[in-house]
Amino acid sequence: MPGVKIKDNEPFELALKKFKKQCEKAGILSEVRKREHFEKPSIKRKKKAIAARKRALKKTAQDGRLTTIFTRSRLHDAQGPAQRINEDSHEGAG
Repeated sequence: MPGVKIKDNEPFELALKKFKKQCEKAGILSEVRKREHFEKPSIKRKKKAIAARKRALKKTAQDGRLTTIFTRSRLHDAQGPAQRINEDSHEGAG
C-alpha cells in the first residue's frame, strides 16, 4: 500500500503528486479498473490471446524495421563513394 510521509512545510499538492506516483507504480488504478466488473473466464482468455497476438505483431514489425535499417546501411556502406555518385547522376537523367 502506497504511503507518503509529509515533511514540515511541504505543500499538500507535492504530497498528493508523490502519492499518485506511488499508486501508479504499484498498479492500483489498473487493478481497480480490471476488477470493476465481473469478467467471464472465456472472455479473459480471449483478451489474453488478443494481447499476445498484438505483442507478437508489434515485435515482428519492430524486428523487421530494424533488420531493414541495418541491411540498408550495410549495403550503402558496401558501395564505394564513386559508385554512389554514379547512381545519383543516373537518377536525374531519366
